[in-house]
Order: sequence, then C-alpha cells, then structure tokens
Amino acid sequence: MPDLAPTLPRRPHARGRSRPRSSGGRTQRGVRWDRIGRLALAGALAAILYLYISAGVHLGSALGEEQAGARAQAALQREYAQLARERATMLSTSWIESQARRLGMAFPGEQQFELRRAPGG
Repeated sequence: MPDLAPTLPRRPHARGRSRPRSSGGRTQRGVRWDRIGRLALAGALAAILYLYISAGVHLGSALGEEQAGARAQAALQREYAQLARERATMLSTSWIESQARRLGMAFPGEQQFELRRAPGG
C-alpha cells in the first residue's frame, strides 16, 4: 500500500548540504572516532614518556658506573706508583747488600763481626 502522506520537497541547507537527521532522542551507535583518536594520542604520549624516562634512568646508571670506574682507576694508579717506587728501591745495589747482610751473607773472603753491648752499659 502506498503511503498517502503528502511529501514535501527537501529544502537544501544554507551551504548546499542537507541537514543531519535527528535521532529522535536515541543515542547513535556509530564509532566515536574523536574518542579513539584521543586515546591513540594519549597512548602515543605515554609511550614517548616511558622511552624518555627509561633513557634517563639508563643514563644515570651509566654515569654512576663511570664514576665508580674512575675511582677504581685512580686507586690502581696510586698502587702502581707505590709498587714502581718499591721496585726501584729493591733494584738498588745498596738495598740488596743490606738485605743480604741482614740474612747473614758476606762477600767472599770477608769476616763478619757481631757487635753486642757490654753488660750493664
């Protein structure tokens, strides 16, 4: 059965587009692209913030390791300098001779004497 209600011609909107249809109080069930876009931007911002924060944490730990390495290097350099001085001392002829005499050694043909204090004096 054909609809007998009078139909009026559509009047175009001022800009040449037809008016949006009203939903009659019902909510639309379409995709809310504006909300999806905002959520995507928020997620991207969160990911970028995470990357910056993790890079800062790694940079801080690397600086701490570098400072610890520099302290260890300085300690090793001090120890090396001390050992080099000891080596130079031990290679001298006078030190070798004093150590040998302390152990009771003498040159060939040399007589050793031991000096003791007189009793009571």
